[in-house]
Amino acid sequence: MKPAPFEYVAPTTLAETLDLLDAHGDEAKVLAGGQSLGPLLNLRLAVPSVLVDINRVPGLDYLEADDGHVRLGALVRQRVAERSTVLVEAAPMVVEALHSVGHIGIRNRGTLAGSIAHADPSAEMPAVLTVLGGSVRAVSRDGDRTIPAASLFQTYFTTVLEPEEMVVEVLLPRRPARTGHAWLEFAQRHGDFAIVGVGAVVTLDEDGNCLAGRVVCTGVDSVPYDASTVAAALVGSPWTPTRVPRWPTPSPGRASRGRMCSRTRPTGGGSSVPSCRVHCKRRVDTPEEEQVESERLVQIEVNGAPYRSSVPVRTSLADFLREHLGLTGTHVGCEQGCAAPAPCCSTGGASVRASFSPSAPTDLAWRPSRVWPATTGCIPCRRRSSNTTVCNAGSALRAS
Repeated sequence: MKPAPFEYVAPTTLAETLDLLDAHGDEAKVLAGGQSLGPLLNLRLAVPSVLVDINRVPGLDYLEADDGHVRLGALVRQRVAERSTVLVEAAPMVVEALHSVGHIGIRNRGTLAGSIAHADPSAEMPAVLTVLGGSVRAVSRDGDRTIPAASLFQTYFTTVLEPEEMVVEVLLPRRPARTGHAWLEFAQRHGDFAIVGVGAVVTLDEDGNCLAGRVVCTGVDSVPYDASTVAAALVGSPWTPTRVPRWPTPSPGRASRGRMCSRTRPTGGGSSVPSCRVHCKRRVDTPEEEQVESERLVQIEVNGAPYRSSVPVRTSLADFLREHLGLTGTHVGCEQGCAAPAPCCSTGGASVRASFSPSAPTDLAWRPSRVWPATTGCIPCRRRSSNTTVCNAGSALRAS
């Protein structure tokens, strides 16, 4: 599947962005990193009429701390946050959880704000925001508001954000004194979505008793699951590594709430585990849509050779390499886009996932770019290619 036709716009101010969202409403989607939106576009689970690329909007890539919070702009990349000394000191759980987010190529483009707004209950960042008691600041032409994590998520991939609103800032409280944390995931392979993840925060008083605690899980509910009864069992008691309260049983029907949960998978003993099937509208391209589709100029350097071509804005970088440049050694189709080539930006040398990335430049650092030549086999897959790297993971390791 390939994305349905859409109009691509790249505003250069926040005011212009908000005007576009106000004009197009729920027909518009905001593109920041595209690591969650890209697969949805490819599978046509998302079919926006307008894609609003905010990468040229200045002033959204800040990461700073004040007396009470760490503030991250909407364009702070996950890889930047992962390496941030500010977060290591003020909110170390964020850094620890980011190590489990996909692969380096994903984190180089993905943003914290985008992952939170995407509201995947299996993802790390919504759960981290919840367990830390963080919030987001959303703006529209009508003003701005701060939304705490406890009120933000409604169900699978659904938040309280209005179509004309955009998350511009993530606010995380600074870690209190005498506070520890833990983040643990169970996944079949590194980089996959975890089957279940658990984040815990515990604060002790001066006598070593538990003063406050919180536990939040991923992958067990339609929103980050707040297992508050676990923390309640600890409050007021001396803290010892062996004191582990009994895990609470989720209330019946809670995990199956929400309008997107539509089927169950039977398990042993006759019970059932809720499973999600996303309801989506599918659209077939008409000749008229193909004729009016806009194009953009792409300039790229591949294995030392420059290329310049106009392509439809919905063309992914991987398809541009294969179909427009004839580099058919570019491998596509290894599960979640992880086998696409990993082009490296000329400034910073950061690898990205070509299957998830639009060929139209999403920021100024894309001009020019280059693709790592496949002089060696991919480290994880041991595959080879004659003209481009066949596996993103191998390129990401060499690039970083």
